Amino acid sequence: MTEYLTPSTSIPYLRLSEMNALVQAVLQSEFCDRYWVVAELSEVRRRPGSHCYIELIEKEANGNRLLAKTSAVIWNGVYDEVVPEFERITGMPFASGIKVLLQVSLSFHEVYGLKFVVEDIDPSFTLGEQQRRRQQILDQLKADGVLTLNQELDFPQLPLRVAVVSSASAAGYGDFMKQIEASPFAFHTQLFPAVMQGDRVEESVIAALEEIAEQEAEWDLVVIIRGGGAVSDLNGFESYLLAAHVAQFPLPVLTGIGHERDETVIDLVAHRRLKTPTAVAAFLIEILQGEAETLTTFSQYIKSGAEALLLREEELLKRAEMNLGTCAHHAVQNAEQRLQLLTQNIGGAALAYLGQWNERIRFWNLQIEQGAQQVLHTSAQKLDALEKVVHMADPQRILDLGFSLTLKDGHPITDAEKLMKGDRVVILLKNGKVESEIKEIYNNK
Repeated sequence: MTEYLTPSTSIPYLRLSEMNALVQAVLQSEFCDRYWVVAELSEVRRRPGSHCYIELIEKEANGNRLLAKTSAVIWNGVYDEVVPEFERITGMPFASGIKVLLQVSLSFHEVYGLKFVVEDIDPSFTLGEQQRRRQQILDQLKADGVLTLNQELDFPQLPLRVAVVSSASAAGYGDFMKQIEASPFAFHTQLFPAVMQGDRVEESVIAALEEIAEQEAEWDLVVIIRGGGAVSDLNGFESYLLAAHVAQFPLPVLTGIGHERDETVIDLVAHRRLKTPTAVAAFLIEILQGEAETLTTFSQYIKSGAEALLLREEELLKRAEMNLGTCAHHAVQNAEQRLQLLTQNIGGAALAYLGQWNERIRFWNLQIEQGAQQVLHTSAQKLDALEKVVHMADPQRILDLGFSLTLKDGHPITDAEKLMKGDRVVILLKNGKVESEIKEIYNNK
């Protein structure tokens, strides 16, 4: 080591290379070969086939202030060994925004300076961190008393008015609408656009929910849907504020965010979680199919009962008409016989007596005629009432109300087990009919 004395001080000074060598010696003597370091990835840069350069940061617990920041490198050979394994186990890409546990060594080069070199990555730490964060959110929602509020809401019997929260360009939204529009039911849907991945998921979806809440009376339920994608795209749904909005929303919320195995916080607080957007559509259609089959069955019962009642009343009316005619005829015959007998046995009084009986006969005929007219009038009123009942149960009227009737070989279908793939059916609508082929059958079990 060469020492130089300045004119004004006795403090020695060194060449830069000598100072760097001194630092390297101290690092080698005072530090371990490797350390496990917890940090958040703030930046990851790598070109295919080259080394990976990352920025590591540490924030306060509330995330408001930066406590530390440093750079690190993952040599290409180490990257190809540890990063794919990390992504396979965690199901998320090695990208900014996630917390990691890295095994690092300190490298100091006289030219390139101090560098953290990543030797290994512990995927179990990242998985545990994600689970810990989710559990904290669920515990807070439970402590707030809102965790199960949405699940406790009554589900609408006819969920036809559907508010959709999704991205207009999302494939999942297109699949959902295609299935809804192909159904025989008159769904009314409206898209409330939202960003479904990235940093703006929370604020965007909350804004859409608040807009729907202002129109609460116009909707039966809300669906939040997106297509498939990387698991890391779901990070935006792991939010306390978003979960709190969903849990306390005044309408039932269904989720279908495109991942069958992975659940997010909003899946756990929503009224019902379905695995994909098309599964959400199928669920709604299945509910309406069940209601339609129930209405069809009831209308058939009403029609059959009304027809049987009408036949019984017609039979009673015919019997009443026959009885009235027979009674009138017998009364006239009896009166004539009595009149003849009186005429034979009574002399001068016969004419007076005959006159009395003529009056009585006319009175009886009048009473019989009036009674017959009253019975006929009452029976006619009953027939009119029965015709109205039959009209109310007319299948065409049921179709006019917006429902449909599915026929196979001319017979109504009320049981999905009576259908097979490939069967051709006719769907009767208000203003026509549709011929269709069965592609898939979902049993309500």
